[in-house]
Amino acid sequence: MAQVFTSTIHKSCPYWDCQAYNECTMYKGGIFLPMDEHVARYCRSSRFRYCQQYLRGCAGMEDAARKHGLSLSDSRRVHERRHEKFPLRVYACDSKGKLVALLSDNAETVDLSIGGLGMLSSEKLEAGQDVTIHFDAGFTIPGLSSKGTICWCEKADDGHYQAGLAFAGDKMGQVVAGLWPGES
Repeated sequence: MAQVFTSTIHKSCPYWDCQAYNECTMYKGGIFLPMDEHVARYCRSSRFRYCQQYLRGCAGMEDAARKHGLSLSDSRRVHERRHEKFPLRVYACDSKGKLVALLSDNAETVDLSIGGLGMLSSEKLEAGQDVTIHFDAGFTIPGLSSKGTICWCEKADDGHYQAGLAFAGDKMGQVVAGLWPGES
């Protein structure tokens, strides 16, 4: 799985060349001229980390480094991540796990691992808050719920919020591991 390299905070993709040809310099083996919608959504925003071209490029750099005995990883992540988008709802819950309030009814995953997930939400989520997530019909196991804790939340350039969630216990991690055998 590719590591996304973010040791320097970028407001837009560091591989986007808008000065000369409006092209992606991450792309090798040809030329990639993204459509205007792609440029606005990824190249010119901090969401570039979710662009498939960027992720493939990071994987290529990581593979090349590995061949030479090097590591480009910042070792921040404990588990490998799988970049998948699934609709979900986020509920606040009390200390006993009882649902208290709907926090976001239109969130979606950005990535999943056996330890947690990254998500986009139209609502701000509070770091440290205990929540229950409920996967909607688009998920492999519709209706699946899991408890977790919001680890961080920051506003994205497009007005949405990006957040990280750590699963409580290992039940959901086992489910995720079973979705993609051999990749977790």
